[in-house]
Amino acid sequence: MSKSNGRIFEVHFLSAAIGQRALNQVCRQTGGHLMGSALVWAAIHHNSDGVVFQVRVIRGLKRFHIPRRGLEEAFDLPPHASDAGQLELFYRRATHILSRAMHKRPIAGADTAAFQTLDFAPVVEVAQGATALPSETEGYLASN
Repeated sequence: MSKSNGRIFEVHFLSAAIGQRALNQVCRQTGGHLMGSALVWAAIHHNSDGVVFQVRVIRGLKRFHIPRRGLEEAFDLPPHASDAGQLELFYRRATHILSRAMHKRPIAGADTAAFQTLDFAPVVEVAQGATALPSETEGYLASN
């Protein structure tokens, strides 16, 4: 194994170990269930840009990607967080993230669905003390 391959292995092994600790904590807090065991796997994107995960949905499996910037803006991930830090944050927020994933793409497909910060808008709004996005409230009631 080359030196770079060994380093990649070390980083992902460490990420998995820290992520597993966070996952165990979440499972203890939720009575052992994480969205009915919908999560199949989660890992760091190949270039350390966020988390890629796969969930069970209608008719099979669906893969998702939350970029690092989305984690930073929606969940206050520190700007220079390690791979392990990204994965740990994912597991701490897994119930909310998986819920959003199931609503975003409820049917299986071969493509990877990318999340944007706005996909987690209520979390951002609560953190900023806002009540609603203007685009959601304008034109809410239809006029006849």
